Amino acid sequence: MVLLLLGYFTMQERRDPQWSRRDFAECQLHLRYLGQAIDSYERDYHRLPANLDDLRPQYLERETVLRCPLEQAGRGVVYEYHPEAAGPDDDLVTCRNHGQGVLVLQRNGQIRLPRVIRR
Repeated sequence: MVLLLLGYFTMQERRDPQWSRRDFAECQLHLRYLGQAIDSYERDYHRLPANLDDLRPQYLERETVLRCPLEQAGRGVVYEYHPEAAGPDDDLVTCRNHGQGVLVLQRNGQIRLPRVIRR
C-alpha cells in the first residue's frame, strides 16, 4: 500500500510541475497555524479578524505563515480569507496554489485536502 501511494505521489509530481510535497506540507502547516491564531483572536475579541494581517504580531510570530510557500516564491497567489464564514464546515482560508487542488481551512479548524489526495 505504501509503495502504491509513493508511486502515485511521484506520478503526480511529474504530471504537475507546481506540485511539491514539501510546499504542500508546509502550506498545510501554515493553515493549521492560521486556524489556531484565528481561534485565539476570536476568543479575545468575540469575532473573526477583518483580515489575516490583523493576526500579526500578537497571534502569529512569523509573518511568513500568512502566505503559501509557493506565493512566497512568486509562483502562486495569496490565501483567500473568508471572514463571513459562519458554519463549522464553511471555508475560512483557501489556498489555490497547488496543482493537485484547493487546500481549505474550514471554520471548525479542520483542513480539507483535495479529492485526489484524500485517504
